[in-house]
Amino acid sequence: MNLLLILTIVTTVYGIISQRTEFQCSYWEDRHLNLHANCSKRNFTSIPVVLSGIVSLDLSGNQIKVVHNKTFLNLSNLWELNLSFNRIEWLEIGAFLGLESLEILILRKNSLAYNSRHFSKSVFQPLKFLTYLDISLQRGGSEELNATWFSKYVISDLSNLQSIEIDISPDNVFREGFLSLSKLKKVKAGFCVMDANEKTFSNIPHVDQIDITDCVIESYAVGTFSGRHIKYLNLSSTNPELTVWSNILQDFKHFTVDTLVLSDTIEALRKMWERLVFDALNKTGVQKLFLDHNEMQRFCLSCEVHDFDLPLTLKYLDLSSNKLICFCLSMPHLSSLNLENNNLRDYLRLKTYYPSYPSNLTVINFAFNNLDYLNVSIFHGHQSLRVLNLSNNYFTDIDFDISHLTLLQVLDLSNNRIQKFSEKSMKKLDVLFGLSNVKINLGGNILQCSCDAISFIEWLLDKQDYFSAKNETKCKFANETSIFLTDFRSTMLQLKENCASRLVLIICISISITSMLVIAIIGIVYRYRWRLRYAYYMIKSKYKRDNIAQNDEQEYTYDAFISYADNEQDFIVRECIPNLEEGGNAKLCIHKRDFLPGNEITYNITNSIHESRKVVCIITKSFLDSYYCMFEFNMARMESIYSRSKENILFLVFLDQFRSKDLPLIMLEHVQNDSYIEYPNDEQGNVVFWEKIKAILK
Repeated sequence: MNLLLILTIVTTVYGIISQRTEFQCSYWEDRHLNLHANCSKRNFTSIPVVLSGIVSLDLSGNQIKVVHNKTFLNLSNLWELNLSFNRIEWLEIGAFLGLESLEILILRKNSLAYNSRHFSKSVFQPLKFLTYLDISLQRGGSEELNATWFSKYVISDLSNLQSIEIDISPDNVFREGFLSLSKLKKVKAGFCVMDANEKTFSNIPHVDQIDITDCVIESYAVGTFSGRHIKYLNLSSTNPELTVWSNILQDFKHFTVDTLVLSDTIEALRKMWERLVFDALNKTGVQKLFLDHNEMQRFCLSCEVHDFDLPLTLKYLDLSSNKLICFCLSMPHLSSLNLENNNLRDYLRLKTYYPSYPSNLTVINFAFNNLDYLNVSIFHGHQSLRVLNLSNNYFTDIDFDISHLTLLQVLDLSNNRIQKFSEKSMKKLDVLFGLSNVKINLGGNILQCSCDAISFIEWLLDKQDYFSAKNETKCKFANETSIFLTDFRSTMLQLKENCASRLVLIICISISITSMLVIAIIGIVYRYRWRLRYAYYMIKSKYKRDNIAQNDEQEYTYDAFISYADNEQDFIVRECIPNLEEGGNAKLCIHKRDFLPGNEITYNITNSIHESRKVVCIITKSFLDSYYCMFEFNMARMESIYSRSKENILFLVFLDQFRSKDLPLIMLEHVQNDSYIEYPNDEQGNVVFWEKIKAILK
């Protein structure tokens, strides 16, 4: 009776809890023990009740249409509210009451228009400390706008606002109400169609960071930014008409800009890009210039005639992710150059990217450029260089001179093809190590742990303080095993002993060279006897085959070649064929049935294996004693290695029980490394056994 009562109470409590919306959200604490609530993508149609005391609330991706009065009254600690990607079309008066601490409000992608029907008058008034507002990508021009009313009675209350994302259109620009936002510094456009002129940004005089990425600039009047000092201007993906660009270039002469972003935007400028753009930028005071993702192929300015320079104020130039095959530029004042993800391999093999010295560059990024060799003197005159990124290329050694780069701190050679450094390279680096505290990153390279590289490994251990990413730097042995740089020292003695033994062996061989050559030849022939026999039979088979093109839809004639001793003929007839051909729809090659009469048996074997997707060996004592069975086994191994790109096509089925010592060594190695299965010989196990075989053949 008591148990029934307890179950009833638990069920009732659980039902009540599951219906309360605060338990439909997930909660987590940050490292400062602040509580956050995630209520996104839960199909809420109204604002749910959540636990008080939270500092952030994510309600994005729901079906909310209205934010009612006093909805957030109990969330006085909330500093971030995300209402993006809903269907909000009305913000009531007092919708944000109680949110005195709110700093971030995201209303991105809803059904709001900038008018009194969607935004109540003074709806943002309670948000005294709001610094970031995102009301971008709303309906745009789909409803009648009242930009003057919106700026005067809605946005003007946000006296502490510092950053805003908002849609911009000819009917919705920054009206007089924005003048009260004296702390507004950053504007980012969502939906954007612009007729730019001197009035466009006049009501946001304190804004110095403007991002109008993807904006459709239909017209642009000279003087739009006249007299302003802009810290950040992003015109990416705007691609206005050539006449509009002409006005923009003229306007560059009338204002200053610290960072200018022109990513994916110069399609209309290609014919006048080089000199005109940089001439226009000369008076802007630009310090950072982004020209990435513009599909430029050539950027070779004033490399033959030294009469043209970048703006003297420019410190950072980004030309990454273009298609550059040529780059040469006079840049005596530049400090950082990003040329990542281009194709400068052929150009930089013989030429330099800089026509005169000295250089003030401190950071150079040549990653992802297919480089395998650089002009020896390419970095001469770069006494200020601190970071050199040559990662993700095809270098095998350091063929260029860096011994004079005394201020170099980072040399990134990760993810190249370096196996070891040459003696010449190690000497150059020794000079550099004596002059600087450089850290070299060799992570992602497969170094060589062999006798040929032993001097390099000893040097690497001695200089390991100059190498970073030790847990990502591997050394590979001849047996394909590898260790990390952190474990080099523990295996070094063993490697030296092995190499010393090898040296003694070489000396002995040189003393008795004639006899050892004979032994070596015999040993090689014996060791590769199966490879040689396989090659012989495959060549012979190739000339015997008819010159008939293979069917495009069927690469192999058989699903499997069944290798077995004659003593297992009953097993093949009663078990294999019924289960695999009749029950599994597989086409088998059985030598008693499918070998072509009149052909040599070795030809039949090699040809059938070559035309079969898999080879299944039925291993018994008779199989091991049979010459032709072992011939089939070894031919299948050779087929895997040399014709199937090391794909394992060989599968062993053990009918008899064997001890490890009873198996040939070559077969034991195969058993240890690859798949095999034992025949269970019981009714239930047989079903599973044949299903596994069918799966393998598929």
